[in-house]
Amino acid sequence: MPDAVAMGVALWDDIVLEDKLCYCYVCTTEEATYGQVIINDGSKLAISDGFGSNPPNATICKIIDNQLFKNRLLELLVS
Repeated sequence: MPDAVAMGVALWDDIVLEDKLCYCYVCTTEEATYGQVIINDGSKLAISDGFGSNPPNATICKIIDNQLFKNRLLELLVS
């Protein structure tokens, strides 16, 4: 089942108040970490070993307008 907030952002991109371009890597071959997502946002504390030089490939939503999202979701559920 998709994440409700991710679906909300896909439907209504104006609910995003703050986002950031990042490099994301999904572990698909490492058995112990299979499915884990590693996010490098370029910050000083980010893991850079093997990830530092890769260009952004994802937009991470940091803050959404919660009230607007809830209102729109409720409108869909009630109608």
